[in-house]
Amino acid sequence: MSDTRKRSNNEKKLLVTQISNIDQAINNIDEQMDECAKLVRSFWVKPILKLDVKIASIDSTITSLYDDVSEIGLEISNAYNEKNQVLSQIEYIKQSGSSDSSWDSLWDCKKSFTRKISVLKSNRKEKYSEINRLKEDKNEYWNQRKNWFERRNLLLSLSEKNKIDIKNLKKSVVSDERVIAKDRISEINQKKIEFESAEKSRIEQEIRESDLKYNKQIQEIEEKIQRFSSNYRDVEWKVERARKQLSSVTSKDSRFFVLKLFSDSTEVRNAKENLSSLDRKKLGMKITLDRLLNEKNSLENKRETIRSSTRPRTYTMNVNEREDMNDYQRFLTNLSNKSNKKRKGGILCKLNLTSH
Repeated sequence: MSDTRKRSNNEKKLLVTQISNIDQAINNIDEQMDECAKLVRSFWVKPILKLDVKIASIDSTITSLYDDVSEIGLEISNAYNEKNQVLSQIEYIKQSGSSDSSWDSLWDCKKSFTRKISVLKSNRKEKYSEINRLKEDKNEYWNQRKNWFERRNLLLSLSEKNKIDIKNLKKSVVSDERVIAKDRISEINQKKIEFESAEKSRIEQEIRESDLKYNKQIQEIEEKIQRFSSNYRDVEWKVERARKQLSSVTSKDSRFFVLKLFSDSTEVRNAKENLSSLDRKKLGMKITLDRLLNEKNSLENKRETIRSSTRPRTYTMNVNEREDMNDYQRFLTNLSNKSNKKRKGGILCKLNLTSH
């Protein structure tokens, strides 16, 4: 009985393992099928995306041109108003028959406004011409886009007739476009992140190497300064003692005052020479100490200059990256705007139905 139960448990474990392996194999096949379907879909998705990017760019440019046309319209309207004011003043002078010194300047002003209005109208006409040209380009792109969808539908129809599973091939074109656009933007942003990370490491390394170099030199000078400072204090003490010694032997000189004026005693002369020698030594050491301090300050300034001037370079996108980033961001923005409009339209429709 025990052997039977044990054999049954082992068979059960084996079956669970086999089922798990089968599930994993199915998942692997599904993933492979997804990848194959993605490659097939790219046949029409990529050219459609290129066309949609161009259409999005045209829509953006047309919107900007219409804004320009509106501004030009306001300028024309203001110019007409100002011109009419000038004409009113001219008409008033005509009717009054008076001689007005502003007559010539008013006519010049009228001509100036006439030229300005003419130029503005010409600019507006050019803007409208550009808009019409872009609309023609947009229609051409829409036709090309339609052709690609027809090819897609034909391929799906043929696959269905031949009993090929087209579930993965029927995935939304817009969904695939959005994935491609986001992946490309993420790729460019990742390159920027990696570049900035490498720059950060480079800056840290350069500053580390600089600090190591200058800190070593500064430490060597500080050790010299420490030794010289100790010796300098010792010489200062000797100078002070020699000065006191000179004062002492001078006060003990018992010769007549007149003799003291013309010559020093041996003791005074020796004391002066000793003090003079120590003063010269002290001065030389002071000069050396100041030089060492200046060298230290110079090295510290150089170290700080390198620290403050070592800056990371900014990542500069190449032409293709810049174009892709602008185009795909514009495309995704357009998709988002269209989605928001549809959502608002659906909400308004429901509200209207409710009110009825």
